[in-house]
Amino acid sequence: MLGEVVDTSLLGAIIFGEPRAEEALSLIRGKELFAPSLLAYELASVAQKKALLYPNQQEKLVQALELSLALDIHWVEVDHVAVLRLATTAGLTTLRCQLPIPSTFSRPSTRHF
Repeated sequence: MLGEVVDTSLLGAIIFGEPRAEEALSLIRGKELFAPSLLAYELASVAQKKALLYPNQQEKLVQALELSLALDIHWVEVDHVAVLRLATTAGLTTLRCQLPIPSTFSRPSTRHF
């Protein structure tokens, strides 16, 4: 099974029902998911911003956030200093350097939703 590093824009599009949610879902369907633990905080921040814009949808947003946090995602702690060093040395983005990338991984999605 291929692995995929998921980010806030991709997972947020899916859980919050954004217009490109189906496209985002197609990028991770059938893959083992990995994410830095910071993603949970970022999703909560997105949910808060949406709740402020749409107060009548707050409970729906809370449920979407709870669902996202219950997904089968391998949450990984990140050594941010090591990430910075690797990224600057190798000429990569910090996102690409955040997680150990076994040979079964596909390239992280760089599309923003």
